[in-house]
Amino acid sequence: MIFKMDVYFKNDQEIENLKTELLRLSNENTTSYFLKSKAKHNSLKISLMNLSNNVSTSSNQMQSIISMDDSKKYFQNFEQYELYLNLENWFDRQLKKYYFRRNDLFEFINWVDQLLSKVPATKNNDVIESGYESQWSHLYAFLNSLTVEQRREIIDQFELFYVNNDDTGAVLKASSSIAMDTIENVKSLIAHNKLDFYSPSTIEKQIAANSFASYYHKRTVLGDKAKNRAIRSSTLTLSRWLINLVYEKMILMNFTILEKYFMNFCLVKRHEKLFPEFDFFCKNVEKIR
Repeated sequence: MIFKMDVYFKNDQEIENLKTELLRLSNENTTSYFLKSKAKHNSLKISLMNLSNNVSTSSNQMQSIISMDDSKKYFQNFEQYELYLNLENWFDRQLKKYYFRRNDLFEFINWVDQLLSKVPATKNNDVIESGYESQWSHLYAFLNSLTVEQRREIIDQFELFYVNNDDTGAVLKASSSIAMDTIENVKSLIAHNKLDFYSPSTIEKQIAANSFASYYHKRTVLGDKAKNRAIRSSTLTLSRWLINLVYEKMILMNFTILEKYFMNFCLVKRHEKLFPEFDFFCKNVEKIR
């Protein structure tokens, strides 16, 4: 049986005050990983997942609830779940010393930049696929959710902050090297029809729910060339799984939603040659739809 432990806090300061105990529990349960989410009445929940034993905390300041960890049910097969657990464990091994406190944004962006640069680029139907594809897609979707005036304001703020602060030097003291066997595992799972770009969901479910971030996103996903290119691409699939976990860990590192989108802006800006439409849309925000 697999368990999880949920601990509730009033605010981030309470979490920081007890981070030593949280990290102790994690270190004693080496296959576990952290999640952070909002709970009722504006409280915060820290979850320690994938526990093989029914653990308990030694702190009388932490009110914890132990329950079954049913995360496996969200995946289409065990191989996907195993990949997810391995990636969660890898991220926590590298980053948990930075959890539960504020961190330097550019040091983190530089770490993510190094991480995504290690996703092998591929050429598919004359299109170069890289580990940075999700950054432009997610940034575009965010801008699409705003009014034209808000877009101009956000892009101007991002541009100014980028010009005045971007620093590719300092980086988190954590490995950013994805194991080669993880890359090969993704390729193998795709080859054996155990994984694709939309896993653990399906493209059919996305179409049925109309869960597209923007008109541009919908057109891209449903276009025959793009759909066929993406669905079995190991580059796009791996980078999608990685960036979703990056977002998850940003919450644990006390970064804000706006900082997440600035990170995307920064990475797209640094790798602008991969996204020729980026500059056009920044200058013509009314075209975003």
